[in-house]
Amino acid sequence: GAVTNSGALAITGATTVSASGQNVTLNTATNNFQGAVGITGANVSVVDAGAINLGASTVSGTYAVTATSGGNITNTGALAITNGATFTVANGRSISLNQSNTFSSTVTFASSGTIGSVTINDSNAFDLKALTTTGDLTVTAGGAVTDSGTLVIPGIATISASGQDVILNDSSNDFGTLAITGANVAIIDTNAIILGASTVSGT
Repeated sequence: GAVTNSGALAITGATTVSASGQNVTLNTATNNFQGAVGITGANVSVVDAGAINLGASTVSGTYAVTATSGGNITNTGALAITNGATFTVANGRSISLNQSNTFSSTVTFASSGTIGSVTINDSNAFDLKALTTTGDLTVTAGGAVTDSGTLVIPGIATISASGQDVILNDSSNDFGTLAITGANVAIIDTNAIILGASTVSGT
């Protein structure tokens, strides 16, 4: 059945929750997971008062991860997420999901203020929703990379999608430095842009 918590969890080692096809809701604001958190479930929601490290997880529904105040969101295990995924950090904190992940639906990055930097690795095509950072953006994708919202990235944006199209054409995008590996590439920036080292096999 479903897995929930009615009190704060303070776990020093790794946390593994296996509830295939069932919801997993560990959303007490003062939870403190110090080791990797790996979950198998349907709709999954996890909250940590500090930094959270995501272990290998398979989620057949939605996936929501929140680091309320004290740290970043990272992963040391691959994430396989069927429906929408949302990652929320406190102001100035970063999100780094650089394992061999598979996101089959939308991915949203959110913050109570402004996100520091974002790193994402997806074996599929990846659509960037509206995102503002104070630092860098790094995207590695196995399919096309697109945007469906405005991207404001004052640091270095690095998009790696070898053999795939990269279309970042929101009219309000604002990049500092942009480096791209892709096939056909189209970029719009609302003002000046610095082009970093790029490899484009198409147009």
